[in-house]
Amino acid sequence: MEYHQDLIKKNYVFFIGLFLYCFIGLAFIQYYGRDELHLLINQNHTSFLDVFFKYFSKYGPLVFIVTILYIVIKKEKYKALFILLTSYLLNFIILTFVKKTFYIHVHRPTYYFEQKGIDLHLIEGVTSQIPFTFPSGHTAEAFLLMLFVCLLSKQKWIKYVAVVIAIMMAYSRVYLSKHFLIDTIAGALLGVFIMSMMYTLFQDKTSELLGRKIIK
Repeated sequence: MEYHQDLIKKNYVFFIGLFLYCFIGLAFIQYYGRDELHLLINQNHTSFLDVFFKYFSKYGPLVFIVTILYIVIKKEKYKALFILLTSYLLNFIILTFVKKTFYIHVHRPTYYFEQKGIDLHLIEGVTSQIPFTFPSGHTAEAFLLMLFVCLLSKQKWIKYVAVVIAIMMAYSRVYLSKHFLIDTIAGALLGVFIMSMMYTLFQDKTSELLGRKIIK
């Protein structure tokens, strides 16, 4: 990892993708309304996307974190591992606090529309939950991890792939009716903010341990 890179300039591909997702998402929410937009997305489904997003959303986060940890432990210094783990932990703490303190009574789409007597297209095997919809934890985690991947890599194609994966995870949560679109926008911004903050705070920190390769 290059520790003195211009965060936005070096990773502009990722940040453009984040901006477009948030801007277009907010524009659609403003035009259709939160509920109507979710119903519109829910009505546009295919058998392939049902299966793909079901497993992508369920197993993707585990695959991402295990793969990234493997790369970091094999190739990077303890400093990179410290940035990754502290960001991941801080993201979890903030998400849990916000969900359970401020938005505990904001229900997920499945329960919300059930109370309104509106049937959604639901996928067999995808469990429904009631509270803790805002913000989207899966989305925050995906954008946090994919920004970290961009920080690790100098290859532009990897940055394109990373932002596409992050957006796909965000959309999958709406497609599966686990979240409203606004939940995923908030999650994306939170994940990127936390990773950006931790990278900026610790990019100049030095110590014998932080500068040591994990595997020599």
